Amino acid sequence: MQQTTQPRSAAWSLGSLRSRPRCAPAGLLALLLLPAVAAFAKQSWTEFNVGPFFVDTEGDAGSAREVLTDLEQLRWMLGGLLENRDLSPLWPVHILVTSSIPADGQIHQVRDIYVMVLAPRARPPLDEFTKLLMRDTLPRLPDEVEHALPALFSTMSAKGSRVTWGAAPAHPDLDWARLQLFATGFEYQGRFRVFLTNLRNGSSLAIAARNAFDKSIGELDQLARDRLNAGQTAAVTIGGRALDPKRDFGEHTLEPLLAAAYVADAEIDANPEAARRNYTELVREGGALGAIGHEGLAELARRQQKDDHNELEDAIELGSKSAAVFLDSAEGQSDEVEMELLKKAARLNPRWAEPLIRQAEIEPALAERESLYEAATKLGPRSVEAWLGLAETQVANSHYVVAHGSFLRAEGAADTEAERARIQKRQTDVEEGRLDAAEKERRAQRAAEEADLARVRDAQMARIREAEKKANAGLDAASDAPAAHPVPWWDEPAANTVKGDLVRVECVGAQTKLRIRTTGGETTTLVIRDATKVTMEGANNTLTCGPQEPARPVTVSFAPHVDGRIKSDGDVVKVHFD
Repeated sequence: MQQTTQPRSAAWSLGSLRSRPRCAPAGLLALLLLPAVAAFAKQSWTEFNVGPFFVDTEGDAGSAREVLTDLEQLRWMLGGLLENRDLSPLWPVHILVTSSIPADGQIHQVRDIYVMVLAPRARPPLDEFTKLLMRDTLPRLPDEVEHALPALFSTMSAKGSRVTWGAAPAHPDLDWARLQLFATGFEYQGRFRVFLTNLRNGSSLAIAARNAFDKSIGELDQLARDRLNAGQTAAVTIGGRALDPKRDFGEHTLEPLLAAAYVADAEIDANPEAARRNYTELVREGGALGAIGHEGLAELARRQQKDDHNELEDAIELGSKSAAVFLDSAEGQSDEVEMELLKKAARLNPRWAEPLIRQAEIEPALAERESLYEAATKLGPRSVEAWLGLAETQVANSHYVVAHGSFLRAEGAADTEAERARIQKRQTDVEEGRLDAAEKERRAQRAAEEADLARVRDAQMARIREAEKKANAGLDAASDAPAAHPVPWWDEPAANTVKGDLVRVECVGAQTKLRIRTTGGETTTLVIRDATKVTMEGANNTLTCGPQEPARPVTVSFAPHVDGRIKSDGDVVKVHFD
């Protein structure tokens, strides 16, 4: 989130936080008399807990247990399908069962918790909690499953260890009917998890269906459509987790001020001033509660686009255990301090990808940066930022093959077509740049080889001329007498050699062009300007105009002579048919 903060001195560190007096302002004491805060001091709150879920109630224990039963059986059922019985969201979930504040049925992320308000006797929106678990634990699935899986769980209900699911939602469609068939159909239930595992590993809907059920997606869709149209989509009751709410749920009295903190979290957008009063009361208490109060005030400041760093510093000084606090505190610091804070955030919540992404952004060593991004993609498989960062770093490390896969995963994680198009364009630009660089390097290597050949050729000619000069000098010295060691006359031009397959002969007037494909796949074009001056060797040493089918193996000696007009690389001296 963008903040209007100014970077502080690079000398700031965890061990050198500023210290200042903590005298409460005079107006703060008056806040203690405010009815909203005083009310919480009188209320009795009970907290029930299982796994990552905490249900806090002012007294309706039965309703709280029912909510917790639904949530835990949702986690158990979805975890079974995903082969992860310990499925958990990224942050703890607090559900407030109360009539004291309005219930909006939405899950809010505030500080380092998820929070929701439910009216007494209301059922939790299991589709929203399914989306939360999917978002925090799964890579993005095909669109047909992304919205159908929450719809499938939206009508689930639990009574102790018995779970009923598969009832139609308000607006059933083919995508829901397809999953309902897999969940309730006798011959499909046992393979439903195989279907989802294939999707998690990147398979398309059609391939996942074929692998799991040995049927085409068309056949399965027709069956699901027929069941939906005929109204044959009845719910089924199956065994869930062996669960006794009175035995298996933790239960304890919740401190009123801590309940006030959760209420403030729930109201932070709808009633920010009430939230501020509750957070300020927590600050007055000091200690762990004071740290939570500063965390809340920092969150409030950030949402109102205000500077939150003073509150973050105060939260850390009071012993905050919030990974979000340390990550937010890292903004605007020197690289050294930022890295220290980000590592602390990663230790406090080792399942959170964001601290690793931020570390990778400031890590100078490419190998370590790639490792950080790779670890981040495992923690946050839906993070486009992590996948793109990994792809770009892999390109920088010349790991082009795996970079291609990372670009594809970034594209798959994108929420919109516009974002997917942007990623595709970036991948295309990177690939074109790589190919251009490879072509440039190939040309430079070829030019260097040609220059080396020219150097050798020039050296040979220099030795020949030196020999001629010495021979001529000897003749001059002896007048008409022959030199002791005459040097044979050389009238052929210095030649290069190319070996390959003759694929085409083009006859243009008195000239003949030979196209030769070398073993490296390149094509060299040479010209015979005067056939009487070219030596032809080997069996079947005649040339026939047109394509050579099959291609004929040849070794050709030629004098380098680039002729742009007829697009040739040199003049043929000798052709040997291998």
